[in-house]
Amino acid sequence: TSRVAELRDRPTANNADEYVEKTEYSFPASRSSGKLYSEVRLNVRGADKGPATTVVQIGVADAKTFVGVQIDPAKAATKALPNGDYIVGLAIDLDNGKFYASDNGQWRAAPGSLEGSDIRRGAPYSLHVSTPGRLLSKFIQLNVVRINTGNEPFQFATPPGYEPYY
Repeated sequence: TSRVAELRDRPTANNADEYVEKTEYSFPASRSSGKLYSEVRLNVRGADKGPATTVVQIGVADAKTFVGVQIDPAKAATKALPNGDYIVGLAIDLDNGKFYASDNGQWRAAPGSLEGSDIRRGAPYSLHVSTPGRLLSKFIQLNVVRINTGNEPFQFATPPGYEPYY
């Protein structure tokens, strides 16, 4: 069917060629309904010991707005998993207009609660990752940033009622 053909032609979330000379990236398959989950892995090992690094903005964007979180790699390094990874989980409830984020499996606001950030219902949202002032393509090539939309197993459990973004 047409949706299957569209998805087959979409690039994977981690192909470095898609990020050439970019500081930001919106995953090309936007969605306007459903309850969706994805994760963004940041390898922050040593970020607290080196020179100042850029922030990483992770969330969802439509044609008008960005809703998400901002991660400081140096601060995240102090809370990283033993392997140096810091996992940001994204639960996007497009049906009820809410966005939720987790840090290494701990939700800032529980998915399904009223405390999530508001997003516009019915608007097509894409996953959005930005590294202002730095080239995201380099972070992707060095495996410092990895976007998982469901193309590989998630590090943390998908919230009940949510499905992989892609």
